[in-house]
Amino acid sequence: MAGDDVTTGDDRRREPLRVAAAQIEAVGGDLVGNTAAHVAAIASAADRGVRLVVFPELSLCGYDYPLLTTDVTRCEVTPGDPALRTVGRVAGSTG
Repeated sequence: MAGDDVTTGDDRRREPLRVAAAQIEAVGGDLVGNTAAHVAAIASAADRGVRLVVFPELSLCGYDYPLLTTDVTRCEVTPGDPALRTVGRVAGSTG
């Protein structure tokens, strides 16, 4: 019915949004290891009721600027990349 409140008692949109800024020990060019660190940070934050976790730019590739200029393929993350799918899957499963 138009205008009715259709939310339920467990509707998370009515809860305060708890946000966390995460900093991991990133390793230059280690997308697999850095992804695992992101996953752990997301899970830890979710355990504390956090619904939005933000990471610094380049945290998946490890902030290795020389590597970015000499071997960008070791740091490249593109749409659909396994690292992004993994982080997205964990974020979705933890809410």
